[in-house]
Amino acid sequence: MNTTWARRALPVLLVLLLQVLYPAGRARAQEDEEFDEEFELLEEEQTVYTASRHEQSISDSPATVTVITRRQIENTHCTNVVCLLRQVPEVEVRRMGPMHHSVGARALASEMNDKVLLLVDGREDNFESLGMPFWAILDLHLDDIERIEVVRGPGSALYGANAHSLVVNIITRRAQRNLAEVFLGAGEHGRQNLGGRLHRVWEDWHLALSAGRETADAFEQRGRKMRETNWLALRLDRDIGDSSLSLDSSFLHGQGLLVINFAPTYMTGLNIARAMLQFRGGLLRAHLWYQLFEVTNDFDLPLYYNNTLLGQMPQGSEIANHSVDGEVQLTHSFFSGNLLVAGANYRWLGLFWPDNDPEAVYQHRVGFFVQDEQRLWEKLLLVAAVRLDYNSITPFTVSPRAAVVWRPTAEHALRFHFGRAFRKPSFFNTSTHLKTIVPAPGFPEITEFFHQSLGNEDLKNESVTAFEIGYRGSFLSGALSVQADAFYNLYRNAIVFAFNMEEDNFGLPDLSRSWIRFENEGVDVDTVGGSLALQWQPWTWLELRANYTYRYSRYTNQVPSPLMKKGDRVPWEPAQLFNLAADLNLESGLRAGMALFARSGLSEFWTADGGLFGQEVMVPDPARFMLGGYLSWRLSCGSNWLEAGLRVFDLLGEKWRDLTGVVRFDGVPTGGQWMNRLVTLFLRGGF
Repeated sequence: MNTTWARRALPVLLVLLLQVLYPAGRARAQEDEEFDEEFELLEEEQTVYTASRHEQSISDSPATVTVITRRQIENTHCTNVVCLLRQVPEVEVRRMGPMHHSVGARALASEMNDKVLLLVDGREDNFESLGMPFWAILDLHLDDIERIEVVRGPGSALYGANAHSLVVNIITRRAQRNLAEVFLGAGEHGRQNLGGRLHRVWEDWHLALSAGRETADAFEQRGRKMRETNWLALRLDRDIGDSSLSLDSSFLHGQGLLVINFAPTYMTGLNIARAMLQFRGGLLRAHLWYQLFEVTNDFDLPLYYNNTLLGQMPQGSEIANHSVDGEVQLTHSFFSGNLLVAGANYRWLGLFWPDNDPEAVYQHRVGFFVQDEQRLWEKLLLVAAVRLDYNSITPFTVSPRAAVVWRPTAEHALRFHFGRAFRKPSFFNTSTHLKTIVPAPGFPEITEFFHQSLGNEDLKNESVTAFEIGYRGSFLSGALSVQADAFYNLYRNAIVFAFNMEEDNFGLPDLSRSWIRFENEGVDVDTVGGSLALQWQPWTWLELRANYTYRYSRYTNQVPSPLMKKGDRVPWEPAQLFNLAADLNLESGLRAGMALFARSGLSEFWTADGGLFGQEVMVPDPARFMLGGYLSWRLSCGSNWLEAGLRVFDLLGEKWRDLTGVVRFDGVPTGGQWMNRLVTLFLRGGF
């Protein structure tokens, strides 16, 4: 540990300790009092929406749900959403680089990050070019978030494509009263995190404005901005009796390095624009939204085979995605104990890529869903749902769901759940036929080879079938919350990037007999596992959380790799995940906490030189742990407050990666980003 840093921090710690021992009687602000009252409630008393598309007690939820509360977002060592998700049971987070994180649940944190559905206030935030969310370029700050609902397991019965094994719904803060807040943060490795928000309320009108800027360097490369984003967002709500009408719009501009094994690329001229009109009232919910994703890519992937340069990916490649989405949902109770939720969704998608053939690709998606709930004898809740999805890329899909929730007492609930879900192939999987590959001397055929390769229009949906049993209960007069879950998942039709390179008599690739493309003949896996989560709040000023996840996965088909075979255990998943967190929130204004994360070892298949072609090797990565913490002090005067503090990621400075990495033929490291200690200081205030 850096002793110089520790010596400098010691005087600050002593001053804060004196303030705790001898409080000066500062009055807490009105918002601090409301904050404490609201979050004295434990998780089982909370109301959630995402699991069933209507408000319900978290104990009645048919799916496994974890809520990251506003209090946890305030009291954290984290500076982004994915760090918060790392602390959720069964959820795995891998940091590929400053601009790219992979998030998944129950053995599916794939490099492409394409088996999770991200919602922001109910709006889907996955980008259809790759089918995944970009966690590092969200147009919001942590201070803009009210809560995050995380639903583990299949969610396609309600949300359709890509709600494969995880649904994350970020719910932003609605303007409730006049306020202005600012956040200033900076730290090691080029971190800057600036944000501000303004709330204004005029009778039935509620306006929220927010803006921010974030920058970051890679841990391996100091001094070069590997991520830079700037955004501006507006939310305007109008209350009409018991109903509300909302306009939500935002714009983000940025640049950064996106690292994936297939094609590391530096994204320049990144622009994201969104606009959504939403109505919520009584039985009816409806929204209409538009999204633009526009980026220029400078690919960094020379095409080598056995140290022979075949060609180069195109530079300055411009890609644009346009999406229009409309949805209507109706909720109605026909008789006592009954609740029906039904709706329809339509989405139009367009990919525009001058380097591709065809340059414009369109897709239509239509979905219809219905869920019926029936409560019997006040203790038993029966849930059945089905969704029908059609899209112009893959066949018609049916996603069923069934659950039973039994609450023998108000403090305890037992849940059984079955569901199927799917991940739709992205434009990248089905429609990529590059026509502008730059050939190396002697290999002019590489251009036509790629023109005929990569995309596979005959791909099927990836699917998962899941069986779950869960328990949620509270003890010690509600001070202790316990959640236990067990699951058995069957993953089928997994899409992989496959290739077969034939050689001529000179050991060079014979491109006329070779092929590369995406295929469903990939990794089919059965996974069994479970998790245990505890949350204990012995006093209003102290909260303790711990969770442990174990899983065992094995191949059920012949894996397209000479290193593994059918029946072998999957090497690329941490079989064990562990989190422990403690939060201290004293009336003197002092906040402090620690968080411990640990995982077991893993291995990954990589080509030996880190390139596109070549022989695979298995690269091991040992077990890892990370200790983080935060310390802050808040001063209040009437309705004004000011808080200063620090956040530390990897307090002990352990050098590690979320994903194994290899060094490319030209010395460039690929794979998970090397990480080390990150200290950030922040100053926030409200007026």
